[in-house]
Amino acid sequence: MAEKIILCISGIIKTVSSEYEILGVGEMKNPENAMIITDKRVILLTVPMSGSGKVIGGFSFTEIQWLFLQKEIRRKLDDLFSTKSLQDILKTTPNFSINLSEIGKVKIRSFWGRGITIITKSGRKYGYTIRNKEDITNLKKVFHNYP
Repeated sequence: MAEKIILCISGIIKTVSSEYEILGVGEMKNPENAMIITDKRVILLTVPMSGSGKVIGGFSFTEIQWLFLQKEIRRKLDDLFSTKSLQDILKTTPNFSINLSEIGKVKIRSFWGRGITIITKSGRKYGYTIRNKEDITNLKKVFHNYP
């Protein structure tokens, strides 16, 4: 049976990013800008955007995209889904996933620092800030069974 998509969120950013810069040019090691929740896992991926993951002169293009280009990220994500299956997207787009069976706890913040923290049963934490209030509401519905 095919994996079923439950929710897509565009315009996310890692709460604790790891980036480096050498002589004014560098990269962000975790430039994920979208989250896809399926019936099996949470997929964090980088929708291809100009400059994603690049840091130049202290400016992170991923942060700028998060601040100003949420609708463009969503449009590109929709374009990907209109031409490719989820499996094909995952083969060509930088991503990683967390199986739902590995999740121990989910914290969703809806006011200051709006976002989600997923804590696995092994204790690893994945935190993302989310711009859209409606996305937070939808996350609460999806993860209502998690402590």
